[in-house]
Amino acid sequence: MTEGLPLAQETEVTAKAQRRRFSGAEKLRVLREADRCTKPDELSALLRREGLHSSHLSTWRAARTRGELAGLTPRLQILRHWTLVRGTTTRRIAHEEKQLVRFNAGADADADGSADTPE
Repeated sequence: MTEGLPLAQETEVTAKAQRRRFSGAEKLRVLREADRCTKPDELSALLRREGLHSSHLSTWRAARTRGELAGLTPRLQILRHWTLVRGTTTRRIAHEEKQLVRFNAGADADADGSADTPE
């Protein structure tokens, strides 16, 4: 009964898909190529050929404007990000410690009765 029907092809199932990672040089190459596109369909063809979405170009253009694609390796980009986060966190903690010291100083003054309180 199945003699005339084609057999189903076997499909390969991979364990887990991995995201593609682009170096700064690859991003700049694609951006330069995208900037040279003048005809309406050229940019679409470039995106299809590279397997990208237009949001990649938007994000990469913003990074290029901020200077983040100017030769930083991925490792240095990560270190730079965490240094900025750590610096921000350190400043916030120092600010909160100062507020706590001021609050505690006011509470100590109230407990000593040295603060003017209406009776």
